[in-house]
Amino acid sequence: MKAATACAIAALAICDWLWARHAGLSFSHWTQVVVLTGLLLAIGFFYGSFRRNAQLADMALWGALVAAFSVAAAIFTYLTATLPFPLTDSELVNIDAGLGFSWPAWFQFVNSHPLLKGLFVILYTSLLPECAASILYFAHRRRNDRIAEFLFGALISILITATISGIFPARGAFAHFGVPGPAWATYPSHLLALREGTAASFSVNEFQGIITMPSYHTVLAILIIYAYRGCGRLFALILALNGLMLLSLPSEGGHYVIDVIAGAAVVAVTIAISSAVARTRWWRQLSGANAMIHRSAAGKRTSGPGEKPGVSF
Repeated sequence: MKAATACAIAALAICDWLWARHAGLSFSHWTQVVVLTGLLLAIGFFYGSFRRNAQLADMALWGALVAAFSVAAAIFTYLTATLPFPLTDSELVNIDAGLGFSWPAWFQFVNSHPLLKGLFVILYTSLLPECAASILYFAHRRRNDRIAEFLFGALISILITATISGIFPARGAFAHFGVPGPAWATYPSHLLALREGTAASFSVNEFQGIITMPSYHTVLAILIIYAYRGCGRLFALILALNGLMLLSLPSEGGHYVIDVIAGAAVVAVTIAISSAVARTRWWRQLSGANAMIHRSAAGKRTSGPGEKPGVSF
């Protein structure tokens, strides 16, 4: 499964390289990314080949793939931002209004309740630590199928999300309403630079989140919930945590409500595609799923409380 995942990420990276050359964009300061990925690969190889610790090897190797994917995905969002389509913030605000939602009113409400504001800040910023913790957890449980499923879902959904965002670009609610946002919700200067052609080189260490609609934060939050299905009480905890996280996206991420709804729709399409691919013979041969089915009895012995072992994707 790691080899199949690595091939998919490599294909995305090649697409990035070809498109960047055509668009005249370049990306610099690769040292930290290369060193981190290389270090994780070395750790994975060491523990897989010499120390024979499969869990630590899986943690490191999947971590390296996540690091590579994160950069390739971010570059892809920058490339789709060069598409020549007009900003759609006003239209998104109108859609929200039709749904009975006012972003300024919600933002003011959240900020006027310090406890709610503090809870939303914690929930919003918990996504990346939760992604990392989930990789570690499933590697420890020897559920490489769930990690591969999550990464393939993230890859499929970033292709859909970034493409839609390129066709329907938006600056986000903070910029649209002229409201100072949190430190992590930077003003989309890179988005404007890409659209106006005023910058052609970007540092991979300073990427900005330039996707507004659909919300990729929503996509990842729901994909994590899906990855924990069958895990008993842990699934219930993740469902509650990420369900509340979605409520924080407008006030802490500058998202419109339609962004969140669109993100949920992207997840539905992604899961449908993933499920269809998982049923094909070539994928089962590529991922080794048939061999994992024969080891299902061993999986039952290692499953945690309330966890239902099995192969998905």
